[in-house]
Amino acid sequence: MRGLEVTWKSLLALAIPSMASSLLNNLYRVVDQYFVQWIGTPAQAALSSSTFVLIAAYALFILVSAGAGPLIARRTGEGNQERLERTIRAAISAAFVASLFFSTSLMLAAEPIAGSLGGTEESLKALETYLFWLGASGWMMAFG
Repeated sequence: MRGLEVTWKSLLALAIPSMASSLLNNLYRVVDQYFVQWIGTPAQAALSSSTFVLIAAYALFILVSAGAGPLIARRTGEGNQERLERTIRAAISAAFVASLFFSTSLMLAAEPIAGSLGGTEESLKALETYLFWLGASGWMMAFG
């Protein structure tokens, strides 16, 4: 241990960005809901139905980052630059694999996922479209 002093200031310096990140990661659903309100009720229903699918996807990305964060912190503390770089490369690779899994799953399974959630025909079609395009463009979310 390098004799780091733990103070309220240092704890807040770590906690506030973490809290902001959690808030912003979940805020996109609220923003989506706000901006589709003028499209109509089926679009609102489609987005509402997608919430649990998106929570599962978010959990996939958190699984990677929750594992990588402490490992990277330990490697940083060790001071071994080679091991640190190797761990960062592994974390980025894992995020890439998770994003490919997320995107491919949503694009290929948009219709059955939408059908399993229920709703009107119009809202299910909107949900299917939303999930497909989220899969097509959502692979970038892993790197956020």
